[in-house]
Amino acid sequence: MPANKLYVRGLADSFLKAFNFEFCKDLSDSLWKNRGAWVEKQAAKVPAGSKVLDVGAGACQYKPLFKDCEYTAQDFAQTPNMTYGQIDVVSDITKIPLKSDSYDVVLCSEVFEHIPYPEKALQEIVRLMKPGGKLIFSAPLGSGQHQQPYHYFGGYTRFWYEKFFPENGLRIDSLTPNGGLYGHITEMLWRSQPSVLEFTRSRGLLGKLLAYWLQIIVYNIPTIVLWKFEKKTTIEDFTVCFLVTATKKRKSK
Repeated sequence: MPANKLYVRGLADSFLKAFNFEFCKDLSDSLWKNRGAWVEKQAAKVPAGSKVLDVGAGACQYKPLFKDCEYTAQDFAQTPNMTYGQIDVVSDITKIPLKSDSYDVVLCSEVFEHIPYPEKALQEIVRLMKPGGKLIFSAPLGSGQHQQPYHYFGGYTRFWYEKFFPENGLRIDSLTPNGGLYGHITEMLWRSQPSVLEFTRSRGLLGKLLAYWLQIIVYNIPTIVLWKFEKKTTIEDFTVCFLVTATKKRKSK
């Protein structure tokens, strides 16, 4: 098919997708879904029977991924209005009452923005890992305030990992941005969607009609366009977070 016809066909396809609200919403959720899929991929590499510590486990959403492992959930479990899973160890993250060098894998996903002393927390995590043990880790580079009042940071850069992981005895195995500028813009844009459309719909029949077109023009069309750019290039400086795996170095004999 000639290039100009393919281009026109692509435009028509994008136009029709702008009326598919479910498709556009799924696209806007791509980055957090990608993070969950990444954790699942890392969990699949963990050998059965491994001792796994989920630090800051919260709702324990990742527990099913480790059903063949000896899974332990830790959290301080004090955030107001938050639903927690079955937390095995309730403690401060900098003083976890567990034995040193005892876990094959530590998972810590989207926790460090809530930690007032992150370097101390990292030291404690490394203490608990066996030499040669694996760390599965992510923390936001860009996020709104959440789980208040326990939100202290929101800017863990590539350079934070490259400085503090090796300083604390960790070898970085992978350090990957979870999307870039255009995906991040899309995610932030949709943060406004519930309040904007709720306000508009409350204006009566005309407001409901306006809300329909606002959804298409303000949210759906920009989402499709932005994700076309996102798929072509990842501008790492504005990623929502980095996805990191690391290994605890073995002590030299």
